[in-house]
Amino acid sequence: MKKVLLILAAALVFASCNSTKVEGGKMEKNQKLSYCIGNWQLVLLMKDGVAQTLANADLTIADKGGGNFDMSGFMGANRFMGGASSKVAGQIKAGPFASTRRGASQEIMEFETLFSQFLNGIDSYSVEKLDGHAFETLVLKNSAMNAYARFSKNSIFDTLWKLNAINEGNAVTSLSSSATMTLEKNSASVFTGINQANLGVKVDEGKSQIAFSDGPMTRAAGSEEDMRTESLLMQNLFKTNHYSLSGGSLSLYDGETLLLEFERQDWVR
Repeated sequence: MKKVLLILAAALVFASCNSTKVEGGKMEKNQKLSYCIGNWQLVLLMKDGVAQTLANADLTIADKGGGNFDMSGFMGANRFMGGASSKVAGQIKAGPFASTRRGASQEIMEFETLFSQFLNGIDSYSVEKLDGHAFETLVLKNSAMNAYARFSKNSIFDTLWKLNAINEGNAVTSLSSSATMTLEKNSASVFTGINQANLGVKVDEGKSQIAFSDGPMTRAAGSEEDMRTESLLMQNLFKTNHYSLSGGSLSLYDGETLLLEFERQDWVR
């Protein structure tokens, strides 16, 4: 409940009137939906002019070509997946969507029901900036429900990521570690819990692809457990070829194999 209320408080910063055109905001030049590929974090859901209580939800858009798109994401307890078509900038037809069937609190499940209804009736979108902010937001509208949702771009860059799970060869194991990572366009700064490494990195956010390359690293010694974690961390980073973002979590993969999981800690700048 506390987490839901905190997310709602953040979302209300963006709230204003019952329209996809938010007061104090500035609509950008009509963008094709292919401009919006990537991962987006839900910050506001308005229905009938009322801001709805939010769960931790996100949306990923992938371009299939020919005006067709994959749309998937997380609704608070369950993942959803489906498709959309957009032949004209600003117009979209989304759904139908399927979802997993995990249970959660009544509050989250009520939100998921509302969000699922919203997703399956999306008919238009816009890319907007809010006054005083440099970042763009994606606004999706469901006219039949008199509802719209605002999303902010979820990026792996300029964020402090803290390691919380690691693949030890046969399974992914949760761990308590001080290891962290930040990424910029061509470099990754990795603190292993003992040493500092500055690695090369290539990222394609549109395709969620990432590849790390070797770089300078300090050579301090630590406990046997910390040294083992450091070794596994570095080995897995160099195996990584793609990633996924879900809310505040960053997962690194080699094909279908999950290698590492990180949690967002704070904005670096």
